[in-house]
Amino acid sequence: MRGKSIGLILGLALLIWVSCEDPGIIGIDVDPDNLSFSAHYQQFTLPAKLVQVDSIVSGNAGRVLVGRYNDPLFGTTTAKAYSQVWLSTSINIPENGIFDSLILQLKLDHVNGLEEEFSELHNLKLYRLTEDIDEFTTFYTTSESIRSRIQFGSAIFTYDTIQAGGEIKVNLDTTLRITMQEQLGQLIFDKMKDEFDSTFDSNTNWLAFFQGIVLEPGDEYFTITGFKIKDSRSNMIMYYHYTDDEGEIVNAEYNFNLEPAVHYSNISHDPTGTAIGGTRPLYTEYTASDNNIYLQAGTGIVAKIDFTPVIEFADTIDLMILNTAILTLGSVDEYPPFVKPPDKLIFYYTDSSNFRLKNQEGFLKTIQQDNPSIDATSARFPLESAFVVNDSTKNIIESYSDRITSYVQALIDGVIEDHLVLAYPVTLTNATTIDRLLLDPESIKLEIYYTTSKESADSE
Repeated sequence: MRGKSIGLILGLALLIWVSCEDPGIIGIDVDPDNLSFSAHYQQFTLPAKLVQVDSIVSGNAGRVLVGRYNDPLFGTTTAKAYSQVWLSTSINIPENGIFDSLILQLKLDHVNGLEEEFSELHNLKLYRLTEDIDEFTTFYTTSESIRSRIQFGSAIFTYDTIQAGGEIKVNLDTTLRITMQEQLGQLIFDKMKDEFDSTFDSNTNWLAFFQGIVLEPGDEYFTITGFKIKDSRSNMIMYYHYTDDEGEIVNAEYNFNLEPAVHYSNISHDPTGTAIGGTRPLYTEYTASDNNIYLQAGTGIVAKIDFTPVIEFADTIDLMILNTAILTLGSVDEYPPFVKPPDKLIFYYTDSSNFRLKNQEGFLKTIQQDNPSIDATSARFPLESAFVVNDSTKNIIESYSDRITSYVQALIDGVIEDHLVLAYPVTLTNATTIDRLLLDPESIKLEIYYTTSKESADSE
């Protein structure tokens, strides 16, 4: 009987209050034996499956991913990056200017990988785009653009590491510099010097000549590297020199701009040999061979969680009011610093199709933030469940845990019919990491604290 909890009088709140930490606390100076209501606690393990989704946007996220990382649990993930290069200021190079070098500089801002891989030599390859990529195109992790067959630059590097708190960490405040092919650099420089060449009259003309760059991992690449495109330290630099009127040699440079450039990442995933290996259609739910629950940003592996158990339980109780409902995913095993769970999860409504559902206004429907001022049927205030670490007792608990009382109450009352949700890494809506999460299915818990009439309690 969904909806029966609505019949409880509001005055119940004045008679009884259940602490979320201790459901046995029932008010001050009130004799529980004389009350008509009783407080209860129930915990559910929610069934979960895996779903492989696609259509993950990766364009214009401010970061591109490059590399190859072989995760023993999730398989091999490979990333390639595509980006335009824009003009910055007007160009005025003296006639006696002489080309020195053309350098691509990229600001490091993210790493996925294991500590032992940081000291390995990584081989990065640079190619030239041969087709336009533009701001009116939506780019996904499956998108690819045509590039030249000729390699226009390369870099062999190791990560700069620092010792902090007894751990080795990657110094993200660094840049990678790639020397581009001299022939290409000379060609661009000669055009820059030619006052009759229209290539640099506008950014449109320039992009018609130089569509952009492609970054790919070489055979020796053991991590996934994130480069921050929207950063003044990410640019293409033309170095040259000339002799001034006093006969002095002047070293100069022109910076091409990456900050406004259209960019995206192509991300492919091969889970062969893992518990999630095998070929299956997209949006088909399945179970891993080890029964664990897998999620990964960038590759489209999400978890489908079923709230049916709490609905079925509520149907056995007359006159039930929910005080608190807490959803917890975890505890999570300890993770290395650069192979970590997603910072946040978001819970989209779904059905047997395993697609995310929209409301009549076109908004994707999600579990909403648990706030009395927010309507549980809204789609404008998505709950983003944050990854938390609680080491106050020195027993480290890593999990996602949030109140979803309004959502569960709406389910029980029949106000919301959507009892299936897809747990997405928040970044999965715009791929900027391959952060991943492994869960024991028994760790997906819903705890409820609720109040019933004593007659209902006696009949349970």
